[in-house]
Amino acid sequence: PKCGKGDHSREVVATLSDLYLRSGNVDGAVAILLDYANEHPDDREVDARLANLLTDAQRVDDSIAAYERLAEVSPDPTTLHRLARLYDFAGRPTQYRDMLHRLVQSNEATFPEHLEVADLLAGAARKEEALAVLYNAAQRFPDQINDDFVTFFAALAFDLGRADLALQLADYHQQRHPDAAQFIELVGLFGSLRQPGAALAFARMQRTRFADDPAVMIAILGTEAD
Repeated sequence: PKCGKGDHSREVVATLSDLYLRSGNVDGAVAILLDYANEHPDDREVDARLANLLTDAQRVDDSIAAYERLAEVSPDPTTLHRLARLYDFAGRPTQYRDMLHRLVQSNEATFPEHLEVADLLAGAARKEEALAVLYNAAQRFPDQINDDFVTFFAALAFDLGRADLALQLADYHQQRHPDAAQFIELVGLFGSLRQPGAALAFARMQRTRFADDPAVMIAILGTEAD
C-alpha cells in the first residue's frame, strides 16, 4: 500500500499506519512507513516509529536497517544502544563489538559495557585498544572498580609492557578498599605473569598498610626472597 500523490505528509502517513495497526495489518503499516521513510531520509520521528514497529514485529534485519538509518540522522545513545542489542540478537558479533566501542568512545557506555568491549577487543588481538577501554572505565567509574577488574587490567597491562599502569591501578584500588586477601592474590598474579619486579614493588607499596597481618608479611617476604 502507498499513499496517493500529494498525500505524503507525515500526518497522513501516521494516521494511515495507525489504521493498519488497529486492523491487525502490521505489514501494511510497515510498508507505508517504509515508503515515506525512503522519500524522507532525514525524518527522525518516522524512522524511530518504523524501527520500533519492526522490532515489535520481530523483523530483526529490517529493524537493524531502520535503526542504522536512524543512527546516521541522530546518533543518540538510546538509538545506538538499541542497535547494539539488535546486532547481538542477530548474531553479528563484530558489529555488536564495534557499536559498543563507539558508545565507549563517546562516553555513553555503562561500566559493564566497557568490560564487555575490552574482553571482545582482547579476544580479537586488539589488546592496546582493550587496555584503553579499561583505563577509560577506571577514570569514569572509579567506584565500580572491583577485584576482577583489577586482575583483568593488570593482565593486559603486563602483556603490553605497562607494568606502571598495573601497579598504579592496583595501588589505587587498595587505597580505596584495603583487602589483605586481594593483595595476596595480586602478588601471586604478578608472580604468575612472570613479573617479579612488579610483585616486589607492589608488596613494598603495601607494607605499611598491612603491617599487622602475618599472611601479608609472609607474602611480602616471599617476593623479596624471589
